[in-house]
Amino acid sequence: MSVWMIETLLATTLLMAVVMLLRRPVARWLGAGAAYWLWALPVARMFLPAIPQDIAAPSPLHSAVDQVGLP
Repeated sequence: MSVWMIETLLATTLLMAVVMLLRRPVARWLGAGAAYWLWALPVARMFLPAIPQDIAAPSPLHSAVDQVGLP
């Protein structure tokens, strides 16, 4: 698997956990519609492209892959 895919899966998993934690309080304060819109965050992260390397510092996963020498 590519580093981008692993990072995307990890970020999406963390966003899903955050949505599950915030869903009930947001539904109570802002209504069910807003709680459902929270699910757009993980979906958007799945489709967003990776940030170019010259803009962002390499992630720890990139550093580990570079040290091991995996493609």
